Amino acid sequence: MRLPVAVVVFFIGTLSLQALPVLPKFSWILVAIISLMGLGLFGKTRRFCKIWGIILLGFIWSWLNAWNYAEHLLPKALQKEPITLLGRVAGLPQSYGDLTYFTLDIDQLLTHAAAWPKPGRISLKWHRPPFSIEAGDQLQLTVKLRRAHNYSNPGSFDKERQFLQNRWSAEGSVDPQALAIKLSKTRVGYLEDRVRLYLIQRLESVLKDPFLKGPIIALVSGEQSAITPTEWQVFRNTGTAHLMAISGLHIGFVASLIFFTVRLFCRFVFKPTLPTPKLAALLSLVAAIFYAWISGFGIATQRAVIMVAVWILGILLGRIVTAWHRYFLSLGLVLLWDPFAALSPGFWLSFGSVGLLIYALQGRASDQTSHQWLRSQWVVAVGLLPLSLLSFGSISWLGPIANTIAIPWVSFSIVPLSLVGALLLLLDLPGGESLVKFSQTSLQWLWPILEKLNQSWALTELTTVLNFSALFALLGILWILAPKGMPGRFLGWLWLLPLLWQAQPLIPEHTLRLTVLDVGQGLAAVLETRSHILIYDTGPKWLETDAGERIILPFLKTRKRSKLDTLLISHNDMDHRGGARTILNTLPVSRILASEPEGLLPFKGEFCQGGQSWLWDGVRFEILHPYYFQKKRNDRSCVLKVSAGGQSVLLTGDIEAHSEGLMIKEQKNALKATVLLVPHHGSKSSSTQEFIDAVSPRYAVFTVGYLNQYGLPKAEVLKRYRDADIEILNTSEEGALVFWLGAGAQELSEIARYRRDQPKFWYWSKD
Repeated sequence: MRLPVAVVVFFIGTLSLQALPVLPKFSWILVAIISLMGLGLFGKTRRFCKIWGIILLGFIWSWLNAWNYAEHLLPKALQKEPITLLGRVAGLPQSYGDLTYFTLDIDQLLTHAAAWPKPGRISLKWHRPPFSIEAGDQLQLTVKLRRAHNYSNPGSFDKERQFLQNRWSAEGSVDPQALAIKLSKTRVGYLEDRVRLYLIQRLESVLKDPFLKGPIIALVSGEQSAITPTEWQVFRNTGTAHLMAISGLHIGFVASLIFFTVRLFCRFVFKPTLPTPKLAALLSLVAAIFYAWISGFGIATQRAVIMVAVWILGILLGRIVTAWHRYFLSLGLVLLWDPFAALSPGFWLSFGSVGLLIYALQGRASDQTSHQWLRSQWVVAVGLLPLSLLSFGSISWLGPIANTIAIPWVSFSIVPLSLVGALLLLLDLPGGESLVKFSQTSLQWLWPILEKLNQSWALTELTTVLNFSALFALLGILWILAPKGMPGRFLGWLWLLPLLWQAQPLIPEHTLRLTVLDVGQGLAAVLETRSHILIYDTGPKWLETDAGERIILPFLKTRKRSKLDTLLISHNDMDHRGGARTILNTLPVSRILASEPEGLLPFKGEFCQGGQSWLWDGVRFEILHPYYFQKKRNDRSCVLKVSAGGQSVLLTGDIEAHSEGLMIKEQKNALKATVLLVPHHGSKSSSTQEFIDAVSPRYAVFTVGYLNQYGLPKAEVLKRYRDADIEILNTSEEGALVFWLGAGAQELSEIARYRRDQPKFWYWSKD
């Protein structure tokens, strides 16, 4: 079997495991192996068995890696238990205010060693550490850990997949009350991180101008935390974000630059004993590895170095190997290095763009280097359209123009200036400071062009792309980039149109679609009628971001919602209004209702008061509480009831027993509802038996964080709902919950539960 076919078949095997909701047991693997060996005894089936054997080999390789990772996971019994350990700081710690985030390689458990025999790498946060920490430092700490757990919503980032890719076994925090000791400084294994830190510090001291300082640091070191949200937005909206990551493009450029520089040097200055092409290839490989090493050797750079190394080794060994063989050999080596590389969007962008370049340029007759170069820019720009859409959920139709300008600008100006300057800074040689500053200036000259191309009308954001659409888009791109002899190449553009088709169900009249989002310890619910949308609460605010940015806005993109009719904030607690300002700064909002509108200033809101009501598309909205001022903030919560076709939902914020009693006394008949968002997340201060009886819901939804510090929902509260024969739903277990209520609704028993309906084997926290 030829190498390209074998690699593709092996790749299919690795991907097949990723599609499974759970890891199969070894017995199933053994049955598959024995069955395949049995079929192989028959001559007519040997070719068939060879293909399936390689698929099975890829599957087993992924399975072994997955089980190896699973063996290092934190045992569930140790979650939130204090654990004292010794470990080494890996990578570069990041500080946000009083919190420092860092990765720790566990050397030894001083407690609970028997319960966790194979501890691995963990992700930690530390509030006000008493001493500075750097890569390679050995620390003795007491920590509280838990397994990674997603905020499971449409459009949300998959943290558990990230932990699998980085092989992190747990996340947690350092106990600030326990003894913390720095035992020793760095060792050789962490030298690259120390050198990288030194380089970043030198770059920061040189780049006094903060404007576009972050991208220069990212291009040199791979550290992207200094890139501002505004800068990221422009890069993403113009389709040039891939240029800000150290990828095969940059590492390949470094290798090419060294290769041709050495050849010119050997031709005119110095005649080496080693053949010039081999010397140039060897030094270019060393340069590529050094660039990847100094940038942290992340997943993307590992992949890029392997691809470049295969290309260069062909020269060193004097072998004539076709571009496709080198391409598929690189793919095979990457999958052997990390079978889960395909979980990263960068994997598809890297191999997709390189594959398209080979397809579009290899064997094309052209004596003009400029023509080949222009075509390569066109191929990358057009090829990245569907890849960007599938990877990031958005494309810019001006992206091809932006990339045609930005790729050569970055590759031939910004990258060489910044890299050579950084190398001189690292070696403490003159000229480095000037080159680095000029690289920043060059990027600042490019910036106005990117801003001009950052047009909202040219941006298409789609996060629900159907699988067959991706296949059609791939065929369309291959058709567009086919040789000139191919008839009707312009028809390939039509094959991209299915990418724009979104499977969004139309909401009928007199029907409500309610989505209770998983925002951790907090509340956010989205209520949609046929032509209107209301958001009830906006989840918590965290130190560096909030639920509005991380959860609600990405979710609204999946629903193609670009404005709000009403934003209702039940009360002023941060776990309910934490994302409000982000939403108000991002989307036009027609009306703001709140029990404490002053908490949203300078945005102008109005008080929500009992008795307010309105009708949208045959769905009735009414405020049941408060009618007058309440002393306790929780009791001021706006209580909203929404009724559609004889079914209803009651959203209660954080009301406590006092407000529950008032509503029972004054409007008991109005409380009955099909779905209840349980008051105060299931706290003991709420959900009295009288209130539960008055509402008499079919479903009770608890919006709580996974293993939250408050221990919510409380056991006695859960018992009251269970005793009343009410079905209990918990967002930390189910993820986002979608209910359809009203005349056009399906049976409520078919509630969409995002975490259950989108199962992945790496959702270890459910085990």
